[in-house]
Amino acid sequence: MNLKLSDFDKNLDLAKGGIVQGGRHNAAVAYANHLLFKVGVETHTLIFEMERWNSTLKPPLDEKEINRIVQDALNYFKSKSGEQDGQKKV
Repeated sequence: MNLKLSDFDKNLDLAKGGIVQGGRHNAAVAYANHLLFKVGVETHTLIFEMERWNSTLKPPLDEKEINRIVQDALNYFKSKSGEQDGQKKV
């Protein structure tokens, strides 16, 4: 994994939440992808964490929007990692 300290700091700031209107959608996409690609969370953990994280936003994203972001991130991850139906290809 080629993480730079600046990447870690940026993602740590994202994880703290508190993003205000105007940057919430892009931050949600970035955070969901970080959780999948860098942290390696399972689907149920991603959903739980994105719901927790969304509650810190001012104001929170609509539930439909956060669900769509999660689903899009999962689809993107599966297409890049070779995972299907929650299982990685061997």
